[in-house]
Amino acid sequence: MGYFNPNDLFIFSGSNLNFVEAIKFGELATEKIYYLGDTGVSGLVPPGAYTNDVRFITSYGPEGASIGSANIVLRQADQISVGSLGVVSGKAGEIINVTGKNFYQVTDVNFGDVSASFSVIDSGTIETQIPFNADYAGVTVYSSLRTGIDDDRTIASGLSLNEFVPIPDVSGVNSLQLASGETFAVTGSSLSGVSGLQFGSLSTHTEVEASGSNFINFEVPSGDVRGVPNFLLYSGGVSAFPSSLSFSPFASVTGVSAAGKTGENIYISGDNFSTGILYKTGDNYLASVMGKTGEFARLSHSVMSGVVPTGIPIFVSGGNLSVGTPPTISSGVVSLFSDQYPETYPSEVYFSPTIGAPRITSISPRSGIESDIISIKGFDLYAVTGVNLLPSAGATVGIGTYNAGTIAEVVPGFDLSFQIGNAASLSTLGDYYDIVLSGFFGSVTGNAGFFALGSPTVTSIDPSGSDNGKVDYVVPGATGLVEGTNLYSGTSVELWSGGAGLNPSNYDLVTTLPSSGYDTTNFNQIKFNYPISFVTGVNNTEVDYRIKVRNRRTSTQLVPAFNKPPLGVFKKPLLSGFTPISGEYGSTVTISGYFENLYSGGLSLGSNVIGSPNQISTTGITFAIPNNSISDTININTSGGFVSSTGILGAFLSKPSISGFYSGVIPPSTIDYNQVFTEGDLLTISGVRMDLATGVEFSGVGTGVDGAASLTGLSGASIMVGNFVTQNYGELSFFVPGGVNPVSGEFKIHDFKGRETYSNSTGVNVVFVSGFTNRLIPGEDFVMSGCNITGMDVLFPYAAGGDLSVTPLSKVAYVDGLESISLGLPTGIAFGGLAISGRSNKIELSPLAGGTFNLDEFMPLGVITGVSGFNAQLTVSSGSGISLTGINVFDPSTVATEMSNTGFFSDSSAGIPLVGFSGKARQPGSITGEMELRTTFPISSYSTGMVDIGGPSDVFCSRIDIDPLPPVIISGSFFIIDPWWYKVGGVRMDSFLEGYGLAENSNVSYESYVFPSPSGEVVTGENFTGLNLIYEQDTRSYDDLTKKLSYSSLVDVTGTNMVVTGFGPLRGIEGAKIYVSGSGLGCVNQATFYPLGGSSRDAVVAHYSGMGDESGVLTVPAPLAGSVGQNRVRLDNLQNIYQSALLQHTGLAFTGYVENTLQSGNYDLFEVLPAAAAIDFEIVPSGLPEPVAASGAVVNFTAEETVGSDVFLVTRTKFPDGSTMVVSSIPKP
Repeated sequence: MGYFNPNDLFIFSGSNLNFVEAIKFGELATEKIYYLGDTGVSGLVPPGAYTNDVRFITSYGPEGASIGSANIVLRQADQISVGSLGVVSGKAGEIINVTGKNFYQVTDVNFGDVSASFSVIDSGTIETQIPFNADYAGVTVYSSLRTGIDDDRTIASGLSLNEFVPIPDVSGVNSLQLASGETFAVTGSSLSGVSGLQFGSLSTHTEVEASGSNFINFEVPSGDVRGVPNFLLYSGGVSAFPSSLSFSPFASVTGVSAAGKTGENIYISGDNFSTGILYKTGDNYLASVMGKTGEFARLSHSVMSGVVPTGIPIFVSGGNLSVGTPPTISSGVVSLFSDQYPETYPSEVYFSPTIGAPRITSISPRSGIESDIISIKGFDLYAVTGVNLLPSAGATVGIGTYNAGTIAEVVPGFDLSFQIGNAASLSTLGDYYDIVLSGFFGSVTGNAGFFALGSPTVTSIDPSGSDNGKVDYVVPGATGLVEGTNLYSGTSVELWSGGAGLNPSNYDLVTTLPSSGYDTTNFNQIKFNYPISFVTGVNNTEVDYRIKVRNRRTSTQLVPAFNKPPLGVFKKPLLSGFTPISGEYGSTVTISGYFENLYSGGLSLGSNVIGSPNQISTTGITFAIPNNSISDTININTSGGFVSSTGILGAFLSKPSISGFYSGVIPPSTIDYNQVFTEGDLLTISGVRMDLATGVEFSGVGTGVDGAASLTGLSGASIMVGNFVTQNYGELSFFVPGGVNPVSGEFKIHDFKGRETYSNSTGVNVVFVSGFTNRLIPGEDFVMSGCNITGMDVLFPYAAGGDLSVTPLSKVAYVDGLESISLGLPTGIAFGGLAISGRSNKIELSPLAGGTFNLDEFMPLGVITGVSGFNAQLTVSSGSGISLTGINVFDPSTVATEMSNTGFFSDSSAGIPLVGFSGKARQPGSITGEMELRTTFPISSYSTGMVDIGGPSDVFCSRIDIDPLPPVIISGSFFIIDPWWYKVGGVRMDSFLEGYGLAENSNVSYESYVFPSPSGEVVTGENFTGLNLIYEQDTRSYDDLTKKLSYSSLVDVTGTNMVVTGFGPLRGIEGAKIYVSGSGLGCVNQATFYPLGGSSRDAVVAHYSGMGDESGVLTVPAPLAGSVGQNRVRLDNLQNIYQSALLQHTGLAFTGYVENTLQSGNYDLFEVLPAAAAIDFEIVPSGLPEPVAASGAVVNFTAEETVGSDVFLVTRTKFPDGSTMVVSSIPKP
């Protein structure tokens, strides 16, 4: 068929070619075909076509029909080309992309000579997997299906522009520790791309030999090569070894200089003695010689020097060998420590030391006797064949040499021992010996190395004691002194006893006495302690005591010798019993037995030392059971020793004992028995054994502790206190109860055994107040009576706050035991509770248990001390303003706390006292008539202070302003109604005012009163009864008024009187006008209608309009149930409660009125009529009867009336009583 080139135009001719749907070159279809009629078809050869069949594809068969084989020949433009590799390095198995062009019919992708699996992505991209053991080479892409002209296959192959570097994989190494210069062989895969190996921090080193991709050798450099090596790749990258293959450096030891002794210099030779891989200490490096560490200096890369370390383990064959047999010396490895101390580098070089002459450093013990084992320590104690003891210089003449015999090796070379034979004849006097060691490596002598202990001797004992005139009687526990020879440390002193003759065999060892000191220089003294008691035998028969001294060599005979008296000792005490077997503190106890020389403090009950026992003789002791003891054994310590009772002496607590009492819980430096107490005060009783108390009993009012009456006129039972605030051994605190007898103040303490302890002659001073005078004016005598109030100041509530303390002037004693104190009542005080102060206490008296008071609180009577606003004759016109100065009229509980600019506390509504007036007033409605007047005034302001407000400047006083005075005409005195009156229990307000002459019985209307109620609001008497105040009568007000008036000045108030001379009409209905005439009517502002026969509470207020001082008009109010009918009318000035007038034709009027007097008098009455009924009647012709209204009704009607010749229409109102009144009259049309 000929040749075709990829991407060239082809034309096929024939017939019916218009049925060809597609043309395939092998499996590749042309992208598009063109028809040349039905005889030709053309298109482009597919770019990936290769030599293969060409087939026409029609609708008659999917396989098509072959028209022959087409030879595809590649041209230069069809050459496979590979670009630069984007990834130039990687591990086997990883995927990379190879880019280029003409990647058609690719059959092979090779990394060097190693084939890789691949996948053609498109004509310019191949995805390939890095093969195992890839070569360090370019990547070849090849198609075996395509060729060029003349079967040129190079045109179907392409090589990458750069080389691929495979990342190596290590499977093994020959060693991980090598010396410098040695070969480090690595096996693995993909090693062809390795250019070198990096050891640790050293610079890169190239390979020595490589064999393909699986084997490579490196030369180990000198220096610190420790760590995981890194491959250096041709790509310039680095690839690490597996972390498990860490390389270690190696300092190789190849030799050591000739053997030397410990401490002598030796040299170590080898290779790679690099500073970075050796362990350095200071300027030297550490090496191990036979397992011992030594310091060596680095002389070069291959030589080090140092000394043989001490303590190297030297072993000599055969130990301590027999004479004539040469020993064999052990050897050990020499190695160097790496920088990873204590790691050492491997070594096979051995060192054998030389052994010097033996040296002795210590001998132990330095003294002894036969059979003792002697230990010798030193150096080079190897192959020792003999030990001899030779007398030292100055030794006793005649002692000989001793051959030790068998030698035991304890620590080879350092420690050996031998035993002094039993047959040795060592000096008995005590001598020094030289110890001589000999053996294969020399000999050594320990001069005076061993001392042979001598036998002890005793020359004296102090004290020795005796009975018959001899001194230093031995006291148990005393320190003794033995003098003699060979009394070495550790020598014991023994006490022996016997009693049957002078035969040593009759003596027995009692005890070895404890030693307390040796003479370690001359070995001639021993201090020791005698036993704490000496057994005196049966029935106190004598027992002989003697001494033996024993050291390790031998012992002395008994001393004193039998030709001398034995030791004289004190006898051990014997306690045979005591009586009684129990008792209270202070009880006497007698002890029987035998007792020599009782020590000071030698008698005790348990641990409680008995201070002053009485030793009757050697057979008895008496003592008193001390305080604070507990039941325990009796202990006795005498010169002869110590003994305790076998039974327990029962000791019981004594009853509590009182030493004093005081207020509070902190003890004063000095107790003030003059101090007073009251109920609730904290009282502390001091003493001992207060913790035993179960109660404190006081005598009640009227009885003493012994039951005798002690306060006349009063009675009461004793009082027990059982609850304590604090209770311990020395103190008992509680609150003083109520009702304690104030005369005696005696008390007693009860304890748990029912015992009683009485207080001393000084009882508790309990304050008792039986009463005090009350309701006093300033300067009046204030008297308080009671018990234990002498020396106390009286504290009054101070008007400015706090207390005002006043010291009484006198004391009066009465036969019934009561006393009284008196003083002049001070100024500046207020209503409230009293207190007394002094004698180390302050006592509130309101309320006070046991007291009998008229009232709980003190009520001062306020007085007026001055007036201002009057002329010199004390006269003032009504309507003017005045001021009153008073003292003791202040109520601090209700006054406001705001300070005014005048320096006074001021308030217009709280704590305001009433001002009363007592005297005469002008009779209302009369020009000259007078009447008795007692009434109250409202005030306009009130202030208090310590300044001059019309009285002395140093007195706390009050100013009361009345501005203006009402239009009254009065003469008399002002007085204070105290601000506390409505607070006082037991006083009814109206009865209180009645006592002042201000209530109904005094013919003064309480309707005019203005006063504060208990709740604080201002109310009038009109609604007073609605306050529901229930109090008892108080009849002292009049006496109080008399006192108050004695302080006040007489004054006159002048003015105009209000008089009614007439009014009219006298009847009318709601809304009717009533005209009033008279004088002084300009101040009227209210009219009140009072039904005749009704209650004042049925009154109705009417409107009043003034028309000057002489006339006015009022309107009839809407009638209430009780106001229809006859009424009396009163005119009032509501700004002033002192003026009112009843309408009457005579012109006479009274000030106020009293309810039961409204039924009589000469008053003119006004009739309030019901509202008229609107009845529409026809005009009643003349002569016809008038209409009749229903009972009680008012009717209006119009009738014709003829007057002369004229007819008039007259309208009239007809009242229930039949009377009529003309309303209007007009001529009839």
